[in-house]
Amino acid sequence: MFISTSVLGQEVFGQDVNSTLQPILMEYKDLPEPVRKVLEMEEYASWKLEKVYKVGPRKAEREEQYTIRLRNDTEFKDVYLDGEGNVFDPQDEGDKSKSSGEDY
Repeated sequence: MFISTSVLGQEVFGQDVNSTLQPILMEYKDLPEPVRKVLEMEEYASWKLEKVYKVGPRKAEREEQYTIRLRNDTEFKDVYLDGEGNVFDPQDEGDKSKSSGEDY
């Protein structure tokens, strides 16, 4: 079961309810290199980085998990990545991580 956690007026999705880690607001420069490479892809080029959060792991095998809030004018988009740059859907009950080159 997953919850939406409010942090500084923003919602961070994908946090495991059993996780003791609170979402942590981070700087882009502090993200792992594989995560930064995904965000530099053409798919996200027209989006402005709003917020970066490190959140508790969804599953035990995922040590790092990031929620990236992007903005394009009045539209917002959240991208969920693990520490290796794999994009995933936090609402998906299965562990179907996809590589950074795939859409979900």
